[in-house]
Amino acid sequence: MASKKTIKVGIVALGRAGWDIHVAALRSDKKYEIVAVCDSLNKRIVQAEAELGCVGYKEYSSFLEHPSLELVVIASPTKEHFWMTKEALRKGKNVVLEKPLAGTVGEINELNKIAKQTGQILCPFYNFRFKPDFLLIKSILAQGLIGKPFLFKRQVGYFNRRNDWQSKSDELGGILNAATIHAVDQVIQLSGSSPSEIWSDVRRIVAKGDAPDHSKIIINFSGGCVADVEVSWVEALPGCDWLIYGSRGAIRQYDKSLKVKWFTEDAVDKGVAVDRSYYSGEKIDWQEKTYKIKEGGTKDYYTILANALKGKEALPVTMESAIAAMVVLERSQGKN
Repeated sequence: MASKKTIKVGIVALGRAGWDIHVAALRSDKKYEIVAVCDSLNKRIVQAEAELGCVGYKEYSSFLEHPSLELVVIASPTKEHFWMTKEALRKGKNVVLEKPLAGTVGEINELNKIAKQTGQILCPFYNFRFKPDFLLIKSILAQGLIGKPFLFKRQVGYFNRRNDWQSKSDELGGILNAATIHAVDQVIQLSGSSPSEIWSDVRRIVAKGDAPDHSKIIINFSGGCVADVEVSWVEALPGCDWLIYGSRGAIRQYDKSLKVKWFTEDAVDKGVAVDRSYYSGEKIDWQEKTYKIKEGGTKDYYTILANALKGKEALPVTMESAIAAMVVLERSQGKN
Protein backbone atom coordinates (compact mmCIF):
# COMPACT_ATOMS: atom_id res chain seq x y z
CA MET A 1 0.00 0.00 0.00
CA ALA A 2 1.01 3.61 -0.45
CA SER A 3 2.53 5.61 2.36
CA LYS A 4 0.51 7.91 4.58
CA LYS A 5 2.29 10.89 3.04
CA THR A 6 2.41 11.70 -0.67
CA ILE A 7 1.89 8.79 -3.03
CA LYS A 8 5.02 8.24 -5.10
CA VAL A 9 3.88 7.73 -8.68
CA GLY A 10 5.58 6.87 -11.96
CA ILE A 11 4.04 7.39 -15.39
CA VAL A 12 4.74 5.13 -18.36
CA ALA A 13 4.56 6.75 -21.83
CA LEU A 14 4.38 10.52 -22.07
CA GLY A 15 2.20 10.84 -25.16
CA ARG A 16 -1.33 12.18 -25.45
CA ALA A 17 -2.79 10.39 -22.43
CA GLY A 18 0.36 10.14 -20.35
CA TRP A 19 1.30 13.82 -20.55
CA ASP A 20 -1.94 15.66 -21.34
CA ILE A 21 -4.16 13.70 -18.94
CA HIS A 22 -2.14 11.97 -16.22
CA VAL A 23 0.77 14.35 -15.79
CA ALA A 24 -1.62 17.29 -16.08
CA ALA A 25 -3.79 15.91 -13.28
CA LEU A 26 -1.02 14.78 -10.94
CA ARG A 27 1.69 17.42 -11.21
CA SER A 28 -0.20 19.94 -9.05
CA ASP A 29 -1.96 17.42 -6.79
CA LYS A 30 -0.41 17.55 -3.30
CA LYS A 31 -1.56 14.00 -2.58
CA TYR A 32 0.86 12.68 -5.21
CA GLU A 33 4.50 13.13 -6.17
CA ILE A 34 5.68 12.16 -9.65
CA VAL A 35 9.06 10.55 -8.92
CA ALA A 36 9.69 8.69 -12.19
CA VAL A 37 8.67 8.53 -15.83
CA CYS A 38 9.38 6.06 -18.62
CA ASP A 39 9.36 6.78 -22.33
CA SER A 40 11.25 5.68 -25.44
CA LEU A 41 11.85 9.27 -26.60
CA ASN A 42 14.74 11.21 -25.06
CA LYS A 43 13.11 14.58 -25.65
CA ARG A 44 10.11 13.59 -23.56
CA ILE A 45 12.31 12.33 -20.73
CA VAL A 46 14.32 15.57 -20.77
CA GLN A 47 11.13 17.64 -20.64
CA ALA A 48 9.69 15.61 -17.76
CA GLU A 49 12.89 15.77 -15.72
CA ALA A 50 13.11 19.53 -16.23
CA GLU A 51 9.47 20.32 -15.49
CA LEU A 52 8.62 17.69 -12.87
CA GLY A 53 11.91 17.17 -11.09
CA CYS A 54 11.61 13.41 -11.50
CA VAL A 55 13.92 10.68 -12.79
CA GLY A 56 13.44 9.55 -16.39
CA TYR A 57 14.00 6.03 -17.75
CA LYS A 58 14.03 4.55 -21.24
CA GLU A 59 14.00 0.96 -20.01
CA TYR A 60 10.81 -0.22 -18.29
CA SER A 61 12.67 -2.73 -16.11
CA SER A 62 14.90 0.03 -14.71
CA PHE A 63 11.88 2.26 -14.17
CA LEU A 64 10.22 -0.43 -12.00
CA GLU A 65 13.32 -0.55 -9.81
CA HIS A 66 13.02 3.12 -8.83
CA PRO A 67 13.42 2.98 -5.02
CA SER A 68 10.41 5.01 -3.90
CA LEU A 69 7.92 4.01 -6.61
CA GLU A 70 4.51 2.96 -5.22
CA LEU A 71 1.99 3.57 -8.01
CA VAL A 72 2.53 2.99 -11.73
CA VAL A 73 0.32 4.71 -14.30
CA ILE A 74 0.42 2.77 -17.57
CA ALA A 75 -0.55 5.02 -20.49
CA SER A 76 1.34 3.18 -23.22
CA PRO A 77 -0.24 1.92 -26.48
CA THR A 78 -2.78 -0.84 -25.87
CA LYS A 79 -0.61 -3.75 -27.05
CA GLU A 80 1.88 -2.96 -24.26
CA HIS A 81 -0.68 -3.00 -21.43
CA PHE A 82 -0.76 -6.71 -20.69
CA TRP A 83 2.93 -7.44 -20.18
CA MET A 84 3.70 -4.08 -18.56
CA THR A 85 0.92 -4.51 -16.00
CA LYS A 86 2.01 -8.07 -15.18
CA GLU A 87 5.56 -6.90 -14.54
CA ALA A 88 4.46 -3.98 -12.36
CA LEU A 89 2.15 -6.10 -10.23
CA ARG A 90 4.80 -8.78 -9.74
CA LYS A 91 7.24 -6.07 -8.68
CA GLY A 92 4.84 -5.08 -5.91
CA LYS A 93 3.51 -1.90 -7.51
CA ASN A 94 -0.07 -0.67 -7.52
CA VAL A 95 -1.25 0.11 -11.05
CA VAL A 96 -3.56 2.59 -12.77
CA LEU A 97 -4.23 1.12 -16.21
CA GLU A 98 -5.55 3.05 -19.18
CA LYS A 99 -8.45 1.61 -21.12
CA PRO A 100 -9.05 -0.77 -22.79
CA LEU A 101 -6.87 -2.51 -20.15
CA ALA A 102 -5.67 -5.21 -22.56
CA GLY A 103 -6.36 -6.78 -25.93
CA THR A 104 -8.91 -9.37 -24.78
CA VAL A 105 -11.22 -10.12 -21.90
CA GLY A 106 -9.12 -13.21 -21.21
CA GLU A 107 -5.99 -11.09 -20.71
CA ILE A 108 -7.87 -8.67 -18.47
CA ASN A 109 -9.14 -11.54 -16.32
CA GLU A 110 -5.58 -12.80 -15.99
CA LEU A 111 -4.36 -9.37 -14.86
CA ASN A 112 -7.17 -9.22 -12.32
CA LYS A 113 -6.14 -12.66 -11.02
CA ILE A 114 -2.49 -11.61 -10.69
CA ALA A 115 -3.47 -8.46 -8.79
CA LYS A 116 -5.44 -10.53 -6.29
CA GLN A 117 -2.58 -13.01 -5.93
CA THR A 118 0.02 -10.29 -5.32
CA GLY A 119 -2.24 -8.16 -3.12
CA GLN A 120 -1.67 -5.11 -5.30
CA ILE A 121 -4.31 -2.62 -6.44
CA LEU A 122 -5.15 -2.64 -10.14
CA CYS A 123 -7.46 0.26 -10.97
CA PRO A 124 -8.85 0.87 -14.48
CA PHE A 125 -8.69 4.46 -15.71
CA TYR A 126 -12.31 4.96 -16.77
CA ASN A 127 -12.23 8.71 -16.19
CA PHE A 128 -15.42 9.37 -18.18
CA ARG A 129 -17.38 8.12 -15.17
CA PHE A 130 -16.24 11.31 -13.45
CA LYS A 131 -17.07 13.78 -16.22
CA PRO A 132 -19.41 16.57 -15.03
CA ASP A 133 -22.05 15.80 -17.69
CA PHE A 134 -22.19 12.12 -16.76
CA LEU A 135 -22.37 12.84 -13.02
CA LEU A 136 -25.16 15.37 -13.60
CA ILE A 137 -27.15 12.88 -15.68
CA LYS A 138 -26.61 10.22 -13.03
CA SER A 139 -27.93 12.61 -10.37
CA ILE A 140 -31.01 13.56 -12.40
CA LEU A 141 -31.85 9.90 -12.99
CA ALA A 142 -31.36 9.11 -9.30
CA GLN A 143 -33.93 11.79 -8.44
CA GLY A 144 -36.45 10.06 -10.71
CA LEU A 145 -37.34 13.31 -12.48
CA ILE A 146 -37.94 11.77 -15.90
CA GLY A 147 -39.55 8.61 -14.56
CA LYS A 148 -38.30 5.19 -15.66
CA PRO A 149 -35.70 5.49 -18.45
CA PHE A 150 -36.34 3.26 -21.43
CA LEU A 151 -33.95 4.60 -24.09
CA PHE A 152 -30.39 5.96 -23.84
CA LYS A 153 -28.85 7.53 -26.92
CA ARG A 154 -25.14 8.30 -26.62
CA GLN A 155 -23.34 9.88 -29.58
CA VAL A 156 -19.76 11.03 -29.95
CA GLY A 157 -18.84 12.03 -33.49
CA TYR A 158 -16.38 14.13 -35.43
CA PHE A 159 -14.26 13.79 -38.59
CA ASN A 160 -10.70 12.56 -38.28
CA ARG A 161 -8.89 10.45 -40.91
CA ARG A 162 -6.43 8.98 -38.47
CA ASN A 163 -3.07 7.68 -39.60
CA ASP A 164 -1.35 7.02 -36.26
CA TRP A 165 -1.13 3.74 -34.32
CA GLN A 166 -4.78 4.10 -33.36
CA SER A 167 -5.68 3.40 -37.00
CA LYS A 168 -3.93 0.01 -37.07
CA SER A 169 -5.47 -3.30 -36.03
CA ASP A 170 -2.13 -4.96 -35.25
CA GLU A 171 -1.51 -2.15 -32.73
CA LEU A 172 -4.94 -2.81 -31.14
CA GLY A 173 -6.07 0.59 -32.34
CA GLY A 174 -9.44 1.66 -33.71
CA ILE A 175 -12.56 3.43 -32.54
CA LEU A 176 -13.73 0.67 -30.19
CA ASN A 177 -10.68 0.60 -27.91
CA ALA A 178 -9.95 4.31 -28.21
CA ALA A 179 -13.37 5.86 -27.68
CA THR A 180 -16.41 3.58 -27.90
CA ILE A 181 -15.42 1.80 -24.69
CA HIS A 182 -16.06 4.99 -22.68
CA ALA A 183 -19.57 5.44 -24.07
CA VAL A 184 -20.43 1.76 -23.58
CA ASP A 185 -19.19 1.88 -20.00
CA GLN A 186 -21.27 4.98 -19.30
CA VAL A 187 -24.56 3.48 -20.50
CA ILE A 188 -23.86 0.26 -18.58
CA GLN A 189 -23.41 2.30 -15.39
CA LEU A 190 -26.61 4.28 -16.00
CA SER A 191 -28.73 1.28 -16.92
CA GLY A 192 -28.18 -0.48 -13.61
CA SER A 193 -28.51 -3.89 -15.26
CA SER A 194 -26.60 -6.30 -17.46
CA PRO A 195 -26.45 -6.29 -21.28
CA SER A 196 -28.48 -9.13 -22.73
CA GLU A 197 -28.70 -8.67 -26.51
CA ILE A 198 -26.27 -6.70 -28.69
CA TRP A 199 -26.49 -5.54 -32.30
CA SER A 200 -23.54 -3.80 -33.89
CA ASP A 201 -22.21 -2.15 -37.03
CA VAL A 202 -18.45 -1.64 -36.73
CA ARG A 203 -16.49 -0.66 -39.82
CA ARG A 204 -13.53 1.23 -41.30
CA ILE A 205 -14.55 4.08 -43.60
CA VAL A 206 -11.88 6.79 -43.99
CA ALA A 207 -9.05 5.90 -41.60
CA LYS A 208 -5.62 5.59 -43.23
CA GLY A 209 -5.06 2.28 -41.44
CA ASP A 210 -7.18 -0.89 -41.35
CA ALA A 211 -8.80 -0.50 -37.90
CA PRO A 212 -12.48 0.52 -37.64
CA ASP A 213 -13.27 4.22 -37.32
CA HIS A 214 -17.08 4.04 -37.01
CA SER A 215 -19.19 2.11 -34.49
CA LYS A 216 -22.88 1.69 -33.83
CA ILE A 217 -23.85 -0.62 -30.96
CA ILE A 218 -27.38 -1.20 -29.71
CA ILE A 219 -27.63 -2.86 -26.32
CA ASN A 220 -30.76 -4.42 -24.85
CA PHE A 221 -30.44 -4.51 -21.07
CA SER A 222 -31.97 -7.09 -18.77
CA GLY A 223 -33.67 -4.29 -16.81
CA GLY A 224 -35.78 -3.32 -19.81
CA CYS A 225 -34.02 -0.29 -21.28
CA VAL A 226 -32.18 0.00 -24.59
CA ALA A 227 -28.98 1.92 -25.33
CA ASP A 228 -28.10 3.26 -28.77
CA VAL A 229 -24.36 4.01 -28.74
CA GLU A 230 -22.83 5.70 -31.77
CA VAL A 231 -19.16 6.70 -31.68
CA SER A 232 -17.46 7.74 -34.88
CA TRP A 233 -14.48 9.53 -36.41
CA VAL A 234 -16.43 9.89 -39.67
CA GLU A 235 -19.23 12.29 -38.75
CA ALA A 236 -18.68 15.83 -40.04
CA LEU A 237 -21.85 17.11 -38.36
CA PRO A 238 -22.15 15.88 -34.75
CA GLY A 239 -25.47 15.10 -33.08
CA CYS A 240 -26.56 15.37 -29.46
CA ASP A 241 -24.11 14.00 -26.92
CA TRP A 242 -26.95 12.50 -24.87
CA LEU A 243 -30.66 11.86 -25.40
CA ILE A 244 -32.33 9.96 -22.59
CA TYR A 245 -36.06 9.25 -22.64
CA GLY A 246 -38.10 8.28 -19.62
CA SER A 247 -41.78 7.73 -18.80
CA ARG A 248 -42.18 11.32 -17.53
CA GLY A 249 -39.61 13.33 -19.44
CA ALA A 250 -36.23 13.47 -21.14
CA ILE A 251 -32.64 14.66 -20.88
CA ARG A 252 -30.82 16.21 -23.81
CA GLN A 253 -27.23 17.38 -23.98
CA TYR A 254 -25.65 19.16 -26.91
CA ASP A 255 -22.10 20.41 -26.55
CA LYS A 256 -21.85 22.24 -23.20
CA SER A 257 -25.58 22.62 -22.54
CA LEU A 258 -27.78 20.01 -20.86
CA LYS A 259 -31.57 20.33 -20.66
CA VAL A 260 -33.98 18.26 -18.62
CA LYS A 261 -37.75 18.34 -19.19
CA TRP A 262 -40.18 16.54 -16.86
CA PHE A 263 -43.60 16.56 -15.24
CA THR A 264 -45.26 15.14 -12.14
CA GLU A 265 -48.64 13.43 -12.17
CA ASP A 266 -50.19 16.08 -9.93
CA ALA A 267 -49.40 18.66 -12.62
CA VAL A 268 -51.58 17.01 -15.28
CA ASP A 269 -55.04 18.26 -16.28
CA LYS A 270 -56.60 15.04 -17.55
CA GLY A 271 -59.00 16.82 -19.91
CA VAL A 272 -61.10 15.19 -22.60
CA ALA A 273 -59.88 14.12 -26.01
CA VAL A 274 -61.16 16.24 -28.92
CA ASP A 275 -63.18 14.33 -31.50
CA ARG A 276 -60.92 12.79 -34.18
CA SER A 277 -57.77 13.97 -32.40
CA TYR A 278 -54.73 11.77 -32.06
CA TYR A 279 -53.99 13.33 -28.66
CA SER A 280 -55.41 12.31 -25.29
CA GLY A 281 -56.59 15.76 -24.30
CA GLU A 282 -54.25 15.94 -21.32
CA LYS A 283 -52.66 19.27 -20.51
CA ILE A 284 -49.27 18.77 -18.97
CA ASP A 285 -47.53 21.46 -16.98
CA TRP A 286 -43.98 20.69 -18.04
CA GLN A 287 -40.97 21.76 -16.01
CA GLU A 288 -37.63 22.50 -17.63
CA LYS A 289 -34.12 23.26 -16.45
CA THR A 290 -30.92 23.93 -18.38
CA TYR A 291 -27.39 23.39 -17.08
CA LYS A 292 -24.05 24.56 -18.40
CA ILE A 293 -21.50 21.75 -18.43
CA LYS A 294 -18.02 22.35 -17.06
CA GLU A 295 -14.79 20.51 -17.85
CA GLY A 296 -13.20 18.12 -15.41
CA GLY A 297 -13.29 14.61 -14.02
CA THR A 298 -9.74 13.26 -13.96
CA LYS A 299 -8.78 14.99 -10.71
CA ASP A 300 -11.85 13.53 -9.01
CA TYR A 301 -10.71 10.06 -10.07
CA TYR A 302 -7.30 10.61 -8.52
CA THR A 303 -8.73 12.09 -5.33
CA ILE A 304 -10.82 8.96 -4.75
CA LEU A 305 -7.87 6.75 -5.68
CA ALA A 306 -5.62 8.47 -3.13
CA ASN A 307 -8.16 7.74 -0.39
CA ALA A 308 -8.49 4.15 -1.60
CA LEU A 309 -4.73 3.60 -1.53
CA LYS A 310 -4.76 4.81 2.08
CA GLY A 311 -7.67 2.51 2.97
CA LYS A 312 -10.18 5.31 3.45
CA GLU A 313 -12.48 4.76 0.46
CA ALA A 314 -13.44 2.22 -2.20
CA LEU A 315 -11.64 2.25 -5.53
CA PRO A 316 -12.99 4.74 -8.10
CA VAL A 317 -13.40 1.91 -10.65
CA THR A 318 -13.36 -1.83 -10.00
CA MET A 319 -11.94 -4.37 -12.41
CA GLU A 320 -15.22 -6.28 -12.48
CA SER A 321 -17.22 -3.23 -13.59
CA ALA A 322 -14.60 -2.29 -16.19
CA ILE A 323 -14.60 -5.78 -17.69
CA ALA A 324 -18.31 -5.48 -18.48
CA ALA A 325 -17.65 -2.83 -21.13
CA MET A 326 -14.89 -4.92 -22.73
CA VAL A 327 -17.26 -7.89 -22.94
CA VAL A 328 -19.69 -5.74 -24.95
CA LEU A 329 -16.91 -4.67 -27.32
CA GLU A 330 -15.88 -8.27 -27.93
CA ARG A 331 -19.49 -9.31 -28.54
CA SER A 332 -19.91 -6.38 -30.96
CA GLN A 333 -17.15 -7.94 -33.07
CA GLY A 334 -18.59 -11.45 -32.82
CA LYS A 335 -15.74 -12.70 -30.64
CA ASN A 336 -17.90 -14.47 -28.06
